[in-house]
Amino acid sequence: MSMRENILRLTAGIISKEGFEAASMRAVCKAAGVTAPTLYHYFADKNDLLDEVTSLAFNKHLELTLKLSRTQDTLKDLKSIWDFYIDFALNESELYLCIVYAHAQGRIHPSGVKCFEITTDLFKAAKEQGKLIYHPKKAAQVYYSAAQGAALLMLSQNKNKELLSGSNLLRDITLNGLIK
Repeated sequence: MSMRENILRLTAGIISKEGFEAASMRAVCKAAGVTAPTLYHYFADKNDLLDEVTSLAFNKHLELTLKLSRTQDTLKDLKSIWDFYIDFALNESELYLCIVYAHAQGRIHPSGVKCFEITTDLFKAAKEQGKLIYHPKKAAQVYYSAAQGAALLMLSQNKNKELLSGSNLLRDITLNGLIK
């Protein structure tokens, strides 16, 4: 891992534990074990650093989302998107929480928009198949909201994998409420 990526990941760790405000240049220097001039070599200022961390998180999420295999079964693909989302939250929790904090601050990255579009497109396919009850964008919003709730619950319980069955139940209930 390069020095730059290490700094970004350490910054993500600070953000995931304490929020964006806690990721001061001084705190990042301390966490990374670097001097201020080294940090400023990589990032112009705190906003640049925070933008780069947000970009790293969203880009990693998109990269992994694009690797999901698609089938002819829209419902199966929607379940796959949910399962991936939960896995990402649990396995890349620091980056995931950066995404959550970014959303809360209105920092929406183009990669995040693309992930949402992928899910919306799956709901559009369900609509075209006559299976979707609601507008595809509204369905995608509801679906992501439920997945985020499940992910945050598991994270708040120290990544408790026993809660996965509850996540799957919530996924299925949400889909059953959206799909005919």
